[in-house]
Amino acid sequence: MSGALEGFSYEERKRMGDGRLERHEVFVAAAVLGAHAGARGTGFRQRDVKFLIELFSNWVECALRGHSLQIQNTQVLRYLESLAAGGFARRLAKKEGYPSYKLTREGLVELLERLVDREGEVDREEFFFLYYFLRRLKLQIDALLRGDRRPLPYSLRLKVEELLDIKRLLAGEIERATVELKKLQYRMEDAARASELVKAGLKNGKGVPTLILEVERLYPFELNTQISLSELIREIPDEHHSWELIEGNARRIEEIWTPCYNLLRSYIEELRRLLKLHEEAEHSVRVE
Repeated sequence: MSGALEGFSYEERKRMGDGRLERHEVFVAAAVLGAHAGARGTGFRQRDVKFLIELFSNWVECALRGHSLQIQNTQVLRYLESLAAGGFARRLAKKEGYPSYKLTREGLVELLERLVDREGEVDREEFFFLYYFLRRLKLQIDALLRGDRRPLPYSLRLKVEELLDIKRLLAGEIERATVELKKLQYRMEDAARASELVKAGLKNGKGVPTLILEVERLYPFELNTQISLSELIREIPDEHHSWELIEGNARRIEEIWTPCYNLLRSYIEELRRLLKLHEEAEHSVRVE
């Protein structure tokens, strides 16, 4: 998947606010696809895309600060120009003095990839939007691709079918979220065991430095590849070492990781509910 802003210098990317634009590119790519589908081959304008970005992001405003994703007209224009430069869109004759665009067949596939192949970068609320959007636009995208005069190569047709496979989309997100849930569960279990090990060790007269090494060996923590537990503990005042290893672990389990675990578990339950609804809808279509 190619990035939306490749080829721009650091200064240009900074002016464009690319961090925010790329962070929520699911809305931008969806807006371009929606504008293209709505134009029905006549070409869409930058303002059409900006309107849809604000509309789509407003639907999941709980994931954003503010009522919608606020981006500048120039950012949208540069995004469209980057698509044109990459061969993913064509500039058409101006409409009322403004440039208009039409996605190429390759552009349709590229934007679908930007939507779907985001490797866990999409927030949970944004994923629900993505699911909703693809379900509603699937037939239109199929029609747009079939309407091209050139026959669609078999490999590309398979790629599009894969990208528009809602069941695959949901199953993939369930798998990703389940892996995250297991990692969080292991982290809580290791922290609880580490806390008990230090508590018992102190009771039996072991020193804190020895216990730190034992914890480090038996229950490696998330930052081990960057900094060891011994190095981390050295940054904390000596009198807080045992508290950090016993009470600190217990408080993190109770006040950070358990709430996160419960939220993630609820998210997976919602994904499974949507998957069940989708499968039931597919079954009813087959029966009809």
